[in-house]
Amino acid sequence: SNEGLDHMQYSDLIKLMDVLSAHNREAFQLYQDGYSYKEISAIQKIPIGTVKSRIFFARRKLRNMYEHANAIRA
Repeated sequence: SNEGLDHMQYSDLIKLMDVLSAHNREAFQLYQDGYSYKEISAIQKIPIGTVKSRIFFARRKLRNMYEHANAIRA
């Protein structure tokens, strides 16, 4: 789920995405752009399970960083 990420400003998300690995960033960006797991799998030439894993870890890292940034601001 993108809970926690849904309320982010787009500019904040772009800044945070810079810290993701290239593989995770690409998979996450494609997913955000509306591509299916199957389509991302074909584009990146990797199994669907790997696509799901990359998106999961990207979401988790972004959510943690966003929450940390908000805790500092508060």
